[in-house]
Amino acid sequence: ADTWCLFHSHAFDFAVWEMFGALLSGGELVVPSAPVARSAGDFRALLVKHGVTVLNQTPSAFGQLLRVLRPEDRDALAVRHLFVGGEAVRFRTLLPWFDLLGDRCRVHDIYGPTEGSVWVTHHEISRTEASSERDSVIGRPLPDVALHVVDQRLQPVPVGVGGELLIGGAAPGR
Repeated sequence: ADTWCLFHSHAFDFAVWEMFGALLSGGELVVPSAPVARSAGDFRALLVKHGVTVLNQTPSAFGQLLRVLRPEDRDALAVRHLFVGGEAVRFRTLLPWFDLLGDRCRVHDIYGPTEGSVWVTHHEISRTEASSERDSVIGRPLPDVALHVVDQRLQPVPVGVGGELLIGGAAPGR
């Protein structure tokens, strides 16, 4: 019963999630025209008109949408899952969304480079976290994904030590 929005270009890996997420779950897929996708106000109207329930946004695009939301959108918007990814998100920038929709909408920080077949990790952001100064986190791997942080010799590094992220399992491209 979900309505997804194909906001991103089909050439961007996010679009894979938007298209197949909708179609493989039996949902509806709304495809805005390019001018609507580029106009935050028109895009807001599309979300309301079509009752979009699953919304995927890069933080920069979502920031534009946040600027045009109005208090009456609390009752007009049907979004129940917001996925932000494609670039780092400052959790604090999500506070207006939490203020508007409260706990009605779950907010997900997703991470996944293109070679990871769209996204490979997930972290659900709480309102409490959004109230902090915390920034984007990698999150936990999806069930069919293995993550390893290694040094230059491909040896595992201790927890908290920086290194190279290796992605394994079913997700990486061949």
